Amino acid sequence: MKKKIYLVLCVTLTMMILCACNKNKSKEDVTQESESIQEEYEVTTVDVDANQYMKGSVDGSRYTSEWLELEFDSPQNAKLRVMTSDELNGTKDMLADNYSKEMLDKAIGSVDCEMNCESEDGLAKVSVIVEHLGNKVSANDYLTTLKANLTAVSDADIEYKFDEIIDTVSFAGDDYSRISTTVTSGKKSLIQEYYVKSKDSDIVSIIFTYADNDDGKKSFKQLYDSFIKQ
Repeated sequence: MKKKIYLVLCVTLTMMILCACNKNKSKEDVTQESESIQEEYEVTTVDVDANQYMKGSVDGSRYTSEWLELEFDSPQNAKLRVMTSDELNGTKDMLADNYSKEMLDKAIGSVDCEMNCESEDGLAKVSVIVEHLGNKVSANDYLTTLKANLTAVSDADIEYKFDEIIDTVSFAGDDYSRISTTVTSGKKSLIQEYYVKSKDSDIVSIIFTYADNDDGKKSFKQLYDSFIKQ
């Protein structure tokens, strides 16, 4: 189960990075282009100091971000850490057949993985990711693009089935756009929930991935409740 969660997160992270490529397209264009997986994209990597972005920090069992006004006090025995550069670069291999190395390098350079936390039982995981897009993109448009991209890459190994509606929800004291998907791999199913908001020229994503059973939902709830407004 841990390997499945990690694989799903890696594929999702890579596709999230590529969402920036379609940021100026209409929803119809995004859907059509995602079906064929475009060969050429333009990704803008911005100077993060230009919009006062300040990366959060992990100290023991606590993640803190002044920029996001967010804190996360991890549940007992959960594994809280920051994704290494090697892990982040490793996500590029998954889509190397569809995207150029130059494009993927630029996309990876536009992302900060703030933190990852895995529950003690390994049935749930959460990641906080900030993407520096270089211009303002609404959370709903971003999620529409993400949904189209992940649906387009669904295959016999990993299949994504998304909710029809993107909700606006209150999470950790702020408004986020939210969508959920069921991810099927073999006979196993996972739930993945995306909480996204636009901040300056950046997109903030908090992604929960958990086993589609009672224990997985319980572990997800523990991670969810660990986020608070700073």
